[in-house]
Amino acid sequence: MAIEQDWEAYANQGTLGATDTILARTAAGAGVEVPGSALARVDALYGVPALGAVGGGVSANTDGAAYFGGCAFYAGNFRNTISGQGGWAARNSGGVFTVFTGNNPGPAGSIIGMSERMRIDGSGVFHFCTASASGLYNGSSNNPGVVIEPSGTLLIQRNSGTNCWMSKAAGYSDGGYVAFAVNGVGVGGISTNGSSTSYSTSSDYRLKDDLKPLTGALDRILSLPVYDFRWKTTGERAHGFMAHEYGEVIRGGATGKKDGMREEIVIVEPAVEPVFDEAGGLVTPGVEAVTRTELVPDYQGIDQSKVTPDLVGAVQEMAGIIEELRARVAALEAM
Repeated sequence: MAIEQDWEAYANQGTLGATDTILARTAAGAGVEVPGSALARVDALYGVPALGAVGGGVSANTDGAAYFGGCAFYAGNFRNTISGQGGWAARNSGGVFTVFTGNNPGPAGSIIGMSERMRIDGSGVFHFCTASASGLYNGSSNNPGVVIEPSGTLLIQRNSGTNCWMSKAAGYSDGGYVAFAVNGVGVGGISTNGSSTSYSTSSDYRLKDDLKPLTGALDRILSLPVYDFRWKTTGERAHGFMAHEYGEVIRGGATGKKDGMREEIVIVEPAVEPVFDEAGGLVTPGVEAVTRTELVPDYQGIDQSKVTPDLVGAVQEMAGIIEELRARVAALEAM
């Protein structure tokens, strides 16, 4: 059968078995069979859909809608068509779009081990280098990767090292890195002046009214319990506060509620994808992931900067007390 002109197949070194073929169709839908007389490569520029199973851990779905490029599929595996070349494959199966890549530095015809790199599931969740969001919320499992949810939630997990790097381009030394806003009003941000980093929260006078002098700061500071404690997770000792006590004394200083709990979806058994034979026939049906909802602790946190106004107020109150005592001492010494 003639090869259509709107995609390219390149004959390269190597031969296929007499019964091996690559089945493909053009963007216009015309079917093309590349026989086993030559090793054919479908150019990645054209993204030619392959009919039937595409192997290498990548299976076509029931209507055969799979794509591959920069490589060839024959004898049950993806293979490079140029020495040291890699390839890619993509498929849409059960409403999940998945992209795979692989490489083999060997000679043409070497098997390429395809690995999943990206997927977008039926609910619009984007996964990069991970097939699920399991453990990304709280680090409860080893699942490095990036997940972006349609709600706007960004989840990043890395085994070690820094999860996120932000930098200014060469020649630029200051400006913002992150800006926070609610209802059209800026409420804080992270910025640099070229030599240090500032973590700011909104404090413009134009955002405030009903100003009153701060009172009772010294009493609040004296009533705030401070502990020398040990962290359960690391065993390290530290100095600090208990969130529920801190929140009772420092206005807006704590998040969450004491003994709070929340629901979390836990994957009991991961999803199993369908398996197809080389002709595109279903061998093993896919199985959806088994999950359950568990109640887990919703731990409180504190913003230690919230105590600063009371610390300043307490120092000012103490300064007033000291000045009053000095005046009394001076009066006594003058008698």
